[in-house]
Amino acid sequence: MNIVPSASIDSTAAIQHLTLLGYQTGDTVHLRFLPGKGYNLPAICRNYPLRAIPWGEVESYQSRGYGVYIGVNGGDRDADITHGRSLFIEWDDCPKPEQWERLRDLEGRGFPAPTFTIESRRSVHTYWVLPEPLPVETWRALQAELLRLTGADPTIKNPSRLMRLAGSLHVMQGLEPVGCPLQLGTGRPVTPGELKSGLRQLAPPPPPNDPPQIIDNSPPGNPIDLSIFLAKNHQDLINTGAKTGSRNGRGYALACDLIGVDSWLKNLRFSPSPSAYELFTTYCQHCPSGDGWDSAEWDKIWQSAANSMPKPCCSDSVLTARLKRIMGDNDEPEGEKTSKKSVAKLLIGIAQNECDLWQSDTGEGWADILIEGIRHSHPLRSGRFRKWLAGRLWADHELPSNSEAMQSCLTVLESFTEFGGLPKRKVFLRVGELEGYIYLDVANEQNQLIEVSPAGWRVIESTDCPVRFERCDTQEPLPLPVAGGDLSKLWEIIPVATGYREMVLAWEAFTLIPAGAKPVLTLHGAKGAGKSTTAKLLKRLIDPGKADLLNRVGDGQTIATNARRRLILAYDNLSHLTASEQDAMCRVSTGGSFTARKLYTDLDDIFYEFTRPQILTSVDCIPTRSDLLDRCLLVQVERIDESLRLPEGELWRKLNELAPELLGGLLDLVAAGLRNLSTVNERLPRMADFAKFGIAALGQEFITAYRDNIATAQNVAIESNPVASAICELVAGATFEGTATQLLTKLQALSDCPKIAKLTSRALGRMLSSKAFVQDLFAAGVSVDSYRKAGGKERGWIISNNPPPENPQPPPGDKPPPPNDPPPPVTFTTEKSSLVSFEESKGETFFNGDVTADKHQKIMSQMSQTSQARQGADSSCDIIQTGKTDNVTTQPDNVTTPQGAEPDNVTSPDNVTKTSQLEPRHSAGCDISDICDIIQTPLSGVSPPELKKVTPFDFPNETKQQKSVANVTPFMVDFVPGDLVVYRGDVPEIKALWPEPVRVICITGGVMLTLPLAGGKTDTVGIWGWELI
Repeated sequence: MNIVPSASIDSTAAIQHLTLLGYQTGDTVHLRFLPGKGYNLPAICRNYPLRAIPWGEVESYQSRGYGVYIGVNGGDRDADITHGRSLFIEWDDCPKPEQWERLRDLEGRGFPAPTFTIESRRSVHTYWVLPEPLPVETWRALQAELLRLTGADPTIKNPSRLMRLAGSLHVMQGLEPVGCPLQLGTGRPVTPGELKSGLRQLAPPPPPNDPPQIIDNSPPGNPIDLSIFLAKNHQDLINTGAKTGSRNGRGYALACDLIGVDSWLKNLRFSPSPSAYELFTTYCQHCPSGDGWDSAEWDKIWQSAANSMPKPCCSDSVLTARLKRIMGDNDEPEGEKTSKKSVAKLLIGIAQNECDLWQSDTGEGWADILIEGIRHSHPLRSGRFRKWLAGRLWADHELPSNSEAMQSCLTVLESFTEFGGLPKRKVFLRVGELEGYIYLDVANEQNQLIEVSPAGWRVIESTDCPVRFERCDTQEPLPLPVAGGDLSKLWEIIPVATGYREMVLAWEAFTLIPAGAKPVLTLHGAKGAGKSTTAKLLKRLIDPGKADLLNRVGDGQTIATNARRRLILAYDNLSHLTASEQDAMCRVSTGGSFTARKLYTDLDDIFYEFTRPQILTSVDCIPTRSDLLDRCLLVQVERIDESLRLPEGELWRKLNELAPELLGGLLDLVAAGLRNLSTVNERLPRMADFAKFGIAALGQEFITAYRDNIATAQNVAIESNPVASAICELVAGATFEGTATQLLTKLQALSDCPKIAKLTSRALGRMLSSKAFVQDLFAAGVSVDSYRKAGGKERGWIISNNPPPENPQPPPGDKPPPPNDPPPPVTFTTEKSSLVSFEESKGETFFNGDVTADKHQKIMSQMSQTSQARQGADSSCDIIQTGKTDNVTTQPDNVTTPQGAEPDNVTSPDNVTKTSQLEPRHSAGCDISDICDIIQTPLSGVSPPELKKVTPFDFPNETKQQKSVANVTPFMVDFVPGDLVVYRGDVPEIKALWPEPVRVICITGGVMLTLPLAGGKTDTVGIWGWELI
């Protein structure tokens, strides 16, 4: 019931509101519909994609008395929100004119102008949008301070606060609805530094400070304290030492700093006291003894540092400033010195002197930092790098950083990485590869890694690793592996039947191979079978982290976000997969990417490319599309016997005990696979990289299990499609020949499936013309052929049950690798059914009319391969491959025709020999593009313009004009841009436009010509009726 008249919404203002807040296409908008004052209605929550908000539905809520609100920071609850997009205030304790006056007063006192405002019936909502979302705790502090210093409504401090949506109506019972217009302020984001600076302007003046103390600046003698020039953390380290496990690393870093400072001071003719080695010895004495920690070990560390010719940790400018301070050259006020050398310059100097800058393969700026001898790699824009840089600034200069200075510093550093000729490196997550070596990121405090090669594996330090890894907050460390691990112990904690174990081991080991398409491990079985636990255990063996299991696949952005933080994507306890989700999983398996516009930019993009192993758990086998099933390892998990079930705590304790040994066993398996790869010569199925590695690592037991899995997947693809299942049942006893309508009648009589009952003959015909559908049937031993009945108006189908051979040909569309040896001569009979099937797989062409010997020869060469893939055949043409050419000898054809089909008018002289460069095609079905491939392949002695191309005959919505043109010239010349053509058809409009020959500008889709018109214009027309001059 509509109780609010004229409840229209200004969708343009609403979209502008959301866009200013940083929402992008694909983002989810959390709208809340709250009842206006005086209306007794329940609150309603709705989540919509940004570009698909149903404004009609929104208006219907408004017409019933609802106000429309937006969660500014996204999310439904405070707990769901991790970052804040914008700060905002409102004053609802005074009239609107006074609120505007307060806002002008804030700007007059130096506070930044707002990004935009929204005016409701009673108040003005003022927004300061942030350039980048802030962590929610930082946002809370800023929002609370803003509310306190501006005297605004103190209740709007929570992150999930709802505010009115611009363009909506403020609805109150008994009053006319009032619009909420958006007024643009600066229209630009406001940095946290600008906000903090403005808040300082609003803050009351502090109480007077105590008078400064006088510092004694008398110059010291010639000896000088070396420790003053060390990095702040090294100054503390001398008197505290380091605990066992980090003594060597921290000692090495301290020794480098000591030796570097000592050399710097001696070059200035100072005598450091105490000596560098004495300070190093003091550090060593403060460390816990034992485990070989003695003077001999100390000397090794010192000598190793000395051989590296180290420099001081602090920059020259920092060392000089400290020297001036202790020498008494400190007459300038601190404020003047800071103004001469800004904080931004100091930050840039620290980064240049202490970081190794480089650019990632995605164009992102990165920095390597050496902390206590351990290398850390961080993106320049990451929070960790910012914190480190700010900490170094305080440690070296005792100056705090600020947002403006940090932003300026990072911008300059990014310019260095992009335009300064610095190295470009690929960044990996958990597993990387370089020059045949594989590296596994342990992600522990020491940043250790594992290097795997055909010779074996070893643990290395971060400074010895040539590749770089990205660290995420969700990652957890791996245990250090133990050599010679026994993988059979894995089955003590994972309930996988014997027949599937080789595939599971191959999947787990192949996860450590960065290259190659990754299969999807599908675990399905009854409740209580331990599917979720098995998935979590398999993931934690290689990629432990927080939130191991995901509850949905999601859209492209969700997948990219998850893939950015996890090596293995494990989807737990799903009951259904949509077609788009199955397609997305296929892309992730073989290599996916995600692109989005960078926030607050017009042209800059961010993009991620990734290939990820995936795990899917469900009660039933829920993949249904053959493309995904081809990539799946279908593992049935049996219910655990009650007597064997372990408590969860004991299970995880056992995993922690076995993890080092199991990881060592997996690394041994990977090394063996790398070592044996070159010896694998078997014919490989789909997911060839995985299959080849599995054979190399586990031998014939694996490939036997994997081929059984492929057969199972093919059966599942048929069983999940009731139409395909019914066709297989129908032709199990006899071959079907007839039209789609006749086939549908038989299927509906055979099956009571609702999907078949609702099926139309047109839809069935489209299914039979689908390559994916035909491939599934072909894999099940059912072949599908088509032909045109008399007159060419009605299509017939021949569906027969042919059990697949022991070594089946690849399904349609897949091309096998070229054979090592020339194939033996092949023979065939040119039957009408095969020929028509070859040219009619899309249902858009027919074959009729005279064919030259050259054309016939080329089609016969193609048909020999197609016929061989389908049914073998009789001899009327010998094909002998030698090198790159095929010598084709054609004899007169014995043409046979199915009942009701028209024979081809084919003539060919005896013993006509031509040489072609046609590649053999081993496929069970071809389409119009295959014919075009034949026509466009140059042959010796035949020029391309003499070849003829089949023309589409049936049009989806054919007009009388199209029919007349199609019937004029069933064969068209194979046009190319630049050809001189003339219209010979009988359509007056086309004749009027092009009465004379014209040149072809371009060809679209193989059937549309773009031709010039008078006045420099162009137009596009179908190829029917045109001939080449």
